[in-house]
Amino acid sequence: MKHSFPGCPCAARLLTLILGVLLILPTFSLAQEREQVLVSPKRLVHHFDFEDTNEQGIKIGSSYPLPKHWYAVGRDPLNPDPNFLNLPVHADLIARERYPSYTHVGFDDSQTYSGDYALHLALDGGNAAAFLQVGALPVLTRSDYLITARFRTEKLRGARAAIRSYFVNRQGERIADSERSTGPIRSENGWSAVSIKLIGNYPEAAWIGLEVELLQPTDSPDNPLGTQQIVLQDLDAKLWVDDIGVWLLPHVEIGTQDPTNLIVSPQQPTINATVRDLTGQLLRVEINLYDHNRTRVEQRTWLVGDGSADTWDWTPQLPGFGWYLVELAVFETEGDYAGNQPLARSIGALAYMPNHRLRIAPDLERFTLIAERMPPIEERLIPSLLERTGLRSVVLSVWNRETTLETLNAEQHHLENLLRTIMGDNRSVALSFSPVPTALAQTPGIETTSPMTLLQTDEELWQPFVAPVMLRHGQRIKQWHLGVLDANEPFFIERLSDTTRRITDRLRRLSPSPRLHLPWRIDQARRDDMPSNIAYTIEVPASIQPESVEGYLESWMSPPLMHSLRLVESNAQNYPHAQRLASLARRMVMGWVAGAEGLSIDRPWTTGFERRLAILPDPLLPAFANIAQLLAERRYITRLDLGEQRRAIVFDGSPGSLMVLWDGASEPSDLDMYLGINPKASDIWGNASSVPTIDRKHSLTLNEIPIFVEGIDVQLARLRASFTIDDPFIPSTQVVHRRTISLINPFSVTMQGRLTFTGPENWRIEPVQHDFTLDPGGTLELPIGLSFPIQEIAGSKVLVAHAVFTSNRTYDVDLTLPLELGLRDLHVNSSLSLVRNDEGGLDAVAIMVVTNQAEESRSFYGFATMRDRRGLERIIARLNPGQTVIERFRFSDVGDVIETTPIRLGVREARGPAMLNKRLSFNDAFESTGR
Repeated sequence: MKHSFPGCPCAARLLTLILGVLLILPTFSLAQEREQVLVSPKRLVHHFDFEDTNEQGIKIGSSYPLPKHWYAVGRDPLNPDPNFLNLPVHADLIARERYPSYTHVGFDDSQTYSGDYALHLALDGGNAAAFLQVGALPVLTRSDYLITARFRTEKLRGARAAIRSYFVNRQGERIADSERSTGPIRSENGWSAVSIKLIGNYPEAAWIGLEVELLQPTDSPDNPLGTQQIVLQDLDAKLWVDDIGVWLLPHVEIGTQDPTNLIVSPQQPTINATVRDLTGQLLRVEINLYDHNRTRVEQRTWLVGDGSADTWDWTPQLPGFGWYLVELAVFETEGDYAGNQPLARSIGALAYMPNHRLRIAPDLERFTLIAERMPPIEERLIPSLLERTGLRSVVLSVWNRETTLETLNAEQHHLENLLRTIMGDNRSVALSFSPVPTALAQTPGIETTSPMTLLQTDEELWQPFVAPVMLRHGQRIKQWHLGVLDANEPFFIERLSDTTRRITDRLRRLSPSPRLHLPWRIDQARRDDMPSNIAYTIEVPASIQPESVEGYLESWMSPPLMHSLRLVESNAQNYPHAQRLASLARRMVMGWVAGAEGLSIDRPWTTGFERRLAILPDPLLPAFANIAQLLAERRYITRLDLGEQRRAIVFDGSPGSLMVLWDGASEPSDLDMYLGINPKASDIWGNASSVPTIDRKHSLTLNEIPIFVEGIDVQLARLRASFTIDDPFIPSTQVVHRRTISLINPFSVTMQGRLTFTGPENWRIEPVQHDFTLDPGGTLELPIGLSFPIQEIAGSKVLVAHAVFTSNRTYDVDLTLPLELGLRDLHVNSSLSLVRNDEGGLDAVAIMVVTNQAEESRSFYGFATMRDRRGLERIIARLNPGQTVIERFRFSDVGDVIETTPIRLGVREARGPAMLNKRLSFNDAFESTGR
């Protein structure tokens, strides 16, 4: 579709483009949100609309091959200026190969976004690209720029289209660190908007460079075929670009007083902000802080411009320890563009953490940060990161993708200094062979990116890369990892035992006693024929539920194999932080329960390079560090059965007792239970508080994210865990149900006391009271009879026994057991809908779905009752095995009572004692449009 703006100057014509432009933000969880950016026309530096005219005002698109100041990559520029090729950027772009002259680069009028012409690139074998002449776009020092454009593509299969921009210095050299690209772009069904933000961190910048490219597919460095790959070229791919705008933006920076953005108490987080704008406009700057639930917790506003300061520090009043998203937004204050749309925006993050650094527990080495694939410039922050989190173990890569034999020695010198710093603080380091350098992976005879496959190839081929690493670090480093799991390796290697022995022997020639860590998946069976000195790093995908971890690891404990868990959590783009934090915390707890020798997490941060080197922590990082501090030096003792999806896990050790509690249901639940003399509760961030007491019981609210209660009475917790019933399922039949209650004395002295059954309410329990005396370790087995009222609603119930006893002191507590009331061989589902009748009143329709899961036919009465209404009943005759029937019960004109009057419905066995009740309330109802 063509767009025209009669009578409008180019700046005004471009405004509609900016309404859809997406400002590129730092790559980081919530920071990956994108928004519309509205820019004033006065900030437009240049507009390439490709409607260039000659001196007579006639458009040159039909007579010139390229727009003014634009040149084709890889071709003779035909520029008479003798200095043109003296500029390094020009010389590089013109000398590039595989840009044949027969590919089209130039004007085109067949597809335009506005006006008569667009820049067009088309392939016919080879690549096609155009670049802007250096000098056409001068820049203001330390200013930010936004490059916007419209584009469309056609028949892109393997080819890749992109727009890239960068700063150029006064010598005509590309400033490599400044380069930004759209990445691959595709728009086959019309025109789309795209943008690039250039960060003005380079005082030597003099001009802006621009390139538009359409490139053929190339070999993938990760492909196991290496140079033998077959790559098919595109012969008819096309790209059109129109209305390129260059906009001057305010220069914004935001951070904290520490490059790790991990602030440890008693320090308070201080936000450092800078906004510089060279237009002289008065701007409003707004900083917002959000917690992991996206709840705003602090806000501050400043005015910038007209002589006011452009740099300031702010110490926000945070509600407590935790992870916080920091957002800085700049708004115009005058004209049509003042309002709520930000002119510029920068996002960061910080973690405010309790001081754990004074506690150095040997167990903390079992909690590891995996920092593979980090560039050297980022690795220099690792020692500070470990110090501030209190963690004591890290896995580093020995190489990076760009490592060559020429750079290897310098990189190992850097790594050696890093190891000396980390291990000088008595911390543990393991080294990883991942990633395999591209130069090594593409060596003929190797051609693999898998470290395990690499070490099985000809030793002479990989030794130039491996030997300097092992000889330099092998004396101090004993643990060597083979990286992340690649295509389910090594599970499917047939002679895995021989393979690992051979690799170990090869490495042992270079290092005294290396221990290999094989990557594994938790859902892959263990191999029992392996050498005893092999360790396993078991990947636990996000799809593995916390409650399943223990079952998966059972086989690894008998006989035990050295293994650690690599916890992989869901991407922050696709899942809310609360869900990710709940998964991490619960899987850490269950992994610790299962006896894993270590727990690790993979790079829970993003590195911010736009302004200055800094770590942007993911919420998982402070949570992992704090939970590690809570679990270290503690061992699993027991668990309590709280029913449904509620969990209570008990640990004990030198730091004291600990109970971890959560509820996996979607809604929070309350728990009232006496826990000890003075328990303290804390969240995953380390915010601690006393637990409130109501009627001699401690009151807690459980949700999907665990809470940690320290200082509990461990022996009382053992007693609660030992309070069991032989069968918690109670059939919904009007007979006395015989069960046996068990109780074990966990104390070191004799228990003497009384049990009195007080719940479920209105149930009859015989005997209702029982006196007991139990020696240390002794077991009470008490037969009881249970019966319930005829109107009892099916579902979860709680058996409550009030226990008063003496042991090492006097206790007065309630012991509880979850029960389930129902029928094993009959499934009843119910729902409630509200329907308008013909008179306009509101009717309630109770729907019951009954399925016979028994092996014989059965007959029932279906019924529904509502207070002050006549009861309704249906005969369900001969319901065959597996058969389902749907019954509907309608109560008329309930609009004035339905919110306060529930409906009871259910089934009663025609010839037998079985009877099952359901309850429906107004909160269960949905409104139907049916009559």
